[in-house]
Amino acid sequence: LLSNGPLWRSSRDGFAPSCHCLCPYNGVVQLRIFTDGSCRPNPGQMRIGVVALRGEAVAHRVSQPMGYGTSNQAELLAVREALRWAPQDEPVELHVDSKYVCGVISRGWNVLKNTELVAEIRELYRSRPRIRMVKVRGHAGILGNELADRAAAQP
Repeated sequence: LLSNGPLWRSSRDGFAPSCHCLCPYNGVVQLRIFTDGSCRPNPGQMRIGVVALRGEAVAHRVSQPMGYGTSNQAELLAVREALRWAPQDEPVELHVDSKYVCGVISRGWNVLKNTELVAEIRELYRSRPRIRMVKVRGHAGILGNELADRAAAQP
């Protein structure tokens, strides 16, 4: 397990190491990026939230509408936005609360829908050998995840 550090508001929750990246990196991580996608109703209007933290300071934040689609598409689009922004030359932890995203991006699950988007994200992910995807529990008091959730929900 990874160290919780001060990012955690809930002592019962830590990293869930159920999601492993294609290229493990064990360096010291200073940058943690949290993503979330929202779609209400589903399908409906999508929004994404991306929050990058250095310690507890926000280094980057995205909150934007993404048009009509599904909640899975919104989650994927949030990860794509995070990967496009993520530096290639430093260790990064990419935190997602979507089992679907974790599976299709870092575990190579087969996909029948969103194939072009998934292929693009997989390529971005592989191009950053110093990134590790971490599956976190949504709505569990994890500061970065809560900030990304709020960013995705803002109209």
